[in-house]
Amino acid sequence: MELLKSRSSVVYSVLSVVTLILVSFLILDCTRLLENYPWSSEKDLAIRADWAASWRFSSFDDSGESLYTWSNFSTLWWNDQSLHSLDPNWRGRHAMHDELRSGSIWYDEDVRDYFMSTVDARQFPSNCTKNTWIVHREHDSGLLSCTHVFFPIFSHGLGKGDGYTMIPVGQAEGHYPKELPTFDGCGKRKNRNLRCFYNITSCHVEDDPVRLKMLAEVDKSSDDLTGLPWIQVFNDSALRNGMAVFRSFEYDWGVRDEFHRAATEHRLQQWNELRQQGTVRVVGKADEAIEHVSVPQIDFVIHSMLSAWMIKQTSRNVKRIADSIMAKYADADGIPLWAPPVLAIHVRQTDKQYEDPYFRKTGNYRSVGDYAVQIQKLEKKYNFKWQSLFIISDSGTAMESLAMDMNDIQNGTAPDSANGREGKRFIMYDWSFDMELIERMGGHTHIPPKMKYSAQEHFLATLYIIGKIADYAIVQYSSNVGRFISELIGVRHRLSSADKLGPNAFSIDSDWYHD
Repeated sequence: MELLKSRSSVVYSVLSVVTLILVSFLILDCTRLLENYPWSSEKDLAIRADWAASWRFSSFDDSGESLYTWSNFSTLWWNDQSLHSLDPNWRGRHAMHDELRSGSIWYDEDVRDYFMSTVDARQFPSNCTKNTWIVHREHDSGLLSCTHVFFPIFSHGLGKGDGYTMIPVGQAEGHYPKELPTFDGCGKRKNRNLRCFYNITSCHVEDDPVRLKMLAEVDKSSDDLTGLPWIQVFNDSALRNGMAVFRSFEYDWGVRDEFHRAATEHRLQQWNELRQQGTVRVVGKADEAIEHVSVPQIDFVIHSMLSAWMIKQTSRNVKRIADSIMAKYADADGIPLWAPPVLAIHVRQTDKQYEDPYFRKTGNYRSVGDYAVQIQKLEKKYNFKWQSLFIISDSGTAMESLAMDMNDIQNGTAPDSANGREGKRFIMYDWSFDMELIERMGGHTHIPPKMKYSAQEHFLATLYIIGKIADYAIVQYSSNVGRFISELIGVRHRLSSADKLGPNAFSIDSDWYHD
């Protein structure tokens, strides 16, 4: 008996030693990662070690390739339930998500994938010459403003069914300013349109002599406006020889009500088609609630999926820029050093003063402290902390100020200088570009043409990143940028919410919702 006890003690001792060696190995292997993960206090060290070790332990496949890259890290955080108990932020963030999504439209992956594949098929037909082309002139504004103005007529074109392709083109020479305010043109002709930044379609007017001649004839036919008013998009008689050219954005008060009636009818037709492709419901409501959702919520569903499709179609160079930005925030193996959930923040400081309701009221842009207050209010209410922030702004000063508010760092340092320090948030931004360019030049419209294209590519790279990693956003809905960000996050969660405070974003603009 004594011999058995002695043997048991030896076995127990050996197992204990082996366990200690294995644990030590895992912790030592995670040293670089652990030193850079920002957690709130010393009491979280044990949890932090388990969290980082779990990612490290399962972060490579059998061939040694990394499974977790910056672009799928946040998605895995949501999907890998084995890690949720290790994350001190999971319970509070999930409670916030569940509460705010009540009443929102939720749709499954089948609905999203059907929409995306339908757009692909319409915009990249096997034979462009057989398709009807709905050509749209860009209006005189910024990149995302042009993008959002393109969406209504794009959506209506999709609603007309198979055989229709949307073609964006630049302004006709002599009719409008030679340069759009915030982006330069592309190609030999410096044609200023959305195709400079998104691979929207495989069809080109320039490759079709007949349609190119028709476009030129339209341009010569008017001294002020080139093309048909938008209301004509619903009328097939407007199409001639397989093409119709529509004007840039304009308020036509005479047909406004008629246009909205036709547009709503068209949108409901698309909505009912989408509903047949998968599961669609209203979160927290009975099944029949889906029959009574508002048009703005339906608009958000379709609008947000178009935004996600557009950012997916951005150029390879934009995606390379995004990779280079996020490489700074990863270890030598490419595994992210930041931890989900990520909060995206857009701070508006230099553009469109009189579209900003706060500026119109006070004569100044909103203080970055207002953003910090909203972050802290949500965190306090739901008892969690956004450890990682991705900030975009047209002001480098604003980014530095917000970083100081969030991490109590000294003025004149880079926003991400405190990353890795105990108790500090992990702050990310586009460090690869001159973040003070717009501010120094006195606004978007003053950027030299040669710099505009590069500036817009970097801008799109930050939006591409946000679409991949952001779990929530604090924005201004008076800005096209803020609305675009909420749409990208809405598609990630497959949730539609036009409210000022919703499950995808919070707008700090008073009395403003997504529209």
